[in-house]
Amino acid sequence: MICLLLGSGFYLLNRETLIHSGCSKAFLQTVDSTYILKGEVLNYARYILDLPPAQNRAQLSAAPDRKIIVPRGGEYKIQMEDGTFIHLGPESSLTIPVDFSCHNRRLAVSGEAYFAVHKDSLHPFLIHSADVDIVVRGTELNVEAYPDERETQITLVNGKAELRTPQGISQELPTGHMGIISAGEGEEVKIAAANIAECTAWHHNRWIFEDRPIHQIVKKLARWYNMDVSFTDAAARDFHITMNMDKYETFNKLAQTIRKMNELQIQIKKNNTIIISENKINHK
Repeated sequence: MICLLLGSGFYLLNRETLIHSGCSKAFLQTVDSTYILKGEVLNYARYILDLPPAQNRAQLSAAPDRKIIVPRGGEYKIQMEDGTFIHLGPESSLTIPVDFSCHNRRLAVSGEAYFAVHKDSLHPFLIHSADVDIVVRGTELNVEAYPDERETQITLVNGKAELRTPQGISQELPTGHMGIISAGEGEEVKIAAANIAECTAWHHNRWIFEDRPIHQIVKKLARWYNMDVSFTDAAARDFHITMNMDKYETFNKLAQTIRKMNELQIQIKKNNTIIISENKINHK
């Protein structure tokens, strides 16, 4: 296992392609248009997005949803009308009904998002994903629900949350725990103690991984750095690393630090292509 704590001081060698971190970028998609969102935080209010008047409730509830899309290499923050704060990670989306309000608090998420939900005991906040509905009333939680991942993970930082599966199973999620729903395993919701620092590090501008196989780590990093990663052998793919790094450092800095451990070889090619292999010389 390799332990990495990355600070300052890095020199780019061999003129390899420089891979920068992601940044704030997102799009707003409506039924007939797509708009580039400016700035780092969107104050989501109906007058800003030119939504229909609130009095047309029948028309409003039947109108198409709006979607905020964050591409690979991006992140975006949204302040909702009810006071809820949402931080969307790379390759993620938030689908918001046009009648979202302080009295109708429901939306859908795909990918990863951190929620700080404004407390309102009379109007629960409903988060929908492909595998589970999450009912919260005043909560901070992280939702990781990527379509290409085998598991959906909901980590409760504080407050209260209830998980509801499509099969009708309801499960309370204790603070400091993670709810895990595995694709193809039916109704089961697994509850486990969560490493809050690791699960929410991306929201706090860091990457923290504790004894994780590098193939899991780089899959997550690939979304942020907008890279394509491949492994030449199983030994490299399954090598475990503990890592704590600034989320906004270049990938090159991370790669150079790993190379110094003499366990793995990391090649950075054109078009953000990464090839990782075991260091054969070191293992002779």
